[in-house]
Amino acid sequence: MASFSLDKYLEELKQLVNIDSGSKDPEGLSKIAGFFEEKYKNLGWNVERHTAADKPAPCLVITNTPAAKGNQTGENPINAEKQYDVLLLGHMDTVFDRGEAEKRPFRIEGNKAMGPGVADMKSGLLSLYYIIEGVRDNLGDLSVCILLNNDEETGSAFSKSLIRELAARSRCAFGMEPARENGSLVFERKGIADLRVEFFGRAAHAGVEPEKGINAIEAMGHWIVELHKLSKPEVGTTLNVCIASGGNKSNVIPDYASMRADLRFFDSSEVDRIRGKIEEMRRNPGPRDARAEYSLTINRPPMKATEKTRKLQELVEKAAEATGVSFEWTSTGGGSDGNFAAEAGIPVIDGMGPVGGGFHGQQEYLLIDSVEPRINLVKDVILRLKQYRENQ
Repeated sequence: MASFSLDKYLEELKQLVNIDSGSKDPEGLSKIAGFFEEKYKNLGWNVERHTAADKPAPCLVITNTPAAKGNQTGENPINAEKQYDVLLLGHMDTVFDRGEAEKRPFRIEGNKAMGPGVADMKSGLLSLYYIIEGVRDNLGDLSVCILLNNDEETGSAFSKSLIRELAARSRCAFGMEPARENGSLVFERKGIADLRVEFFGRAAHAGVEPEKGINAIEAMGHWIVELHKLSKPEVGTTLNVCIASGGNKSNVIPDYASMRADLRFFDSSEVDRIRGKIEEMRRNPGPRDARAEYSLTINRPPMKATEKTRKLQELVEKAAEATGVSFEWTSTGGGSDGNFAAEAGIPVIDGMGPVGGGFHGQQEYLLIDSVEPRINLVKDVILRLKQYRENQ
């Protein structure tokens, strides 16, 4: 296996972090994609670019198997007959706007590397490259597929179909999102749905003839109280109104209000339960015949643990014992591209990147001393997949 240089890793990580690559920054995303395209091609791996008309920055599909015919035509080909032993997931986009890297360039403070996207997830992307560099000569007939997408932070609207397609032809998947702050790996994630409601009432003078008005904010308040009652924390279902607005003058009964709520769930049947209650509320909207219209959209399905997941966890535990990495398992309400991979019915483990914290904020950090141990862990995991395949 190739030797690993932490100094070289940090120099390359500095280069990546100092490139703005927000989800809506095609120039920066293209630079990140170009960086990894070159590195994987230098390993002799196949790299396919996948683009959408409204997203000039590409997603990259990287494999150690022959590329589909027509790969250079720009037609976004995928070899539909190819099966993969493992799908490895990472995203090139961050939540930060252009200019953030200039304001907060990469820096090191003791054992912490700092900067926009340093943990979520530029270190995970770079670690994945070094993992592949370290195991490529020992893969034998293991078939590996890597997907680096460009829109995870905005819901993977373009790439989710690509994730599902590749996952459907893979035995298992690992996400290179950062490990939790305590080093935990993620074996289960909640699904995410977005509820939006608009309320329509009737405007009236609040002092002269309020009785002629229909208060849209009052109706919304009624809904907020009732919606929060629908949470079932005991089964992992939470529903929270996070945005609410209405009215524009203090002396006018508001004829319009709107709100947006966040729904998280492990059991997809919970969405049907809540949708049924919302429909009942729509038919009986509350005060003075205010009218309500809603949309309830599932953004990410749950990454629910199964018996297959448990077998994959056992493999990771053996690899951790062999490489001396200590960690715990965690279930989280946060979503990732692992949710879409799990929708294909394959086991998924996430959080396989280095340890970090403060994600999406100015204090985001990477623990430098976690980089090499987590690389070694994932290398060992991949090499154990031969045995995992035989036991399927």
